[in-house]
Amino acid sequence: MRIVIGRSAVVLFAACAASTAFAQTSSGADLAALLAENPDPFEAVDLKAVLENYGPDGSGIPFHSETRIALQLTRQQMISASEPLQGATGIMSDPTGFGFTIGLSGDYLFEFDKFDLTPPAEEALHTVLALHQEYGGTKVEISGHTDAKGSDAYNQDLSEKRANAVFDWFEANGIATETMTAIGYGETQPVAANQIDGQDNPEGRALNRRVDIKVTTERRVNSLPTVDVGVGLK
Repeated sequence: MRIVIGRSAVVLFAACAASTAFAQTSSGADLAALLAENPDPFEAVDLKAVLENYGPDGSGIPFHSETRIALQLTRQQMISASEPLQGATGIMSDPTGFGFTIGLSGDYLFEFDKFDLTPPAEEALHTVLALHQEYGGTKVEISGHTDAKGSDAYNQDLSEKRANAVFDWFEANGIATETMTAIGYGETQPVAANQIDGQDNPEGRALNRRVDIKVTTERRVNSLPTVDVGVGLK
């Protein structure tokens, strides 16, 4: 990986299997700022070493249109060829780039109709915790959801207890309580149909039984795990 200097721009380009970072400056002020912060001569500098000054793969490079580098990462680049996160049914990067949402299967996190975390659940939460630490998590929103089987009151109570179980685990593992919220939505926010043409839809109900974890970060997120396509249905 090299830094290439042109007549009117400095272009940084890095390509790897997991992600691609592209940054460009187009003014003398940009070039002066870049030269002041990184080693010289540029022709022989390893780009990875430069980007590491700004966090993982350059994720912490600030965006200042006139004086700094603009780091542009697409959603496809953020969610790359990483390993799947076991138990994950949905993974999305925040549109701003500073955060992500991970949906974890309720069937993976808990036993049937329970709210005590299973051992595999803790492995998945450790992955989320690592991402929180890597990108400087500032806020965590935990929401519990159920399918439509059972009464509204029962599902509401179960969703709250499951969200609180995840909250308690994060608290016990070092995330500050004041940065987190936990709320249960019961069956009111399905992501799939619980029934199709009046018939039970087990696959849809399984997707609705979940805990969504939304993390806001202080550094730009440039790599996330992928969804676990092998999540078992109950």
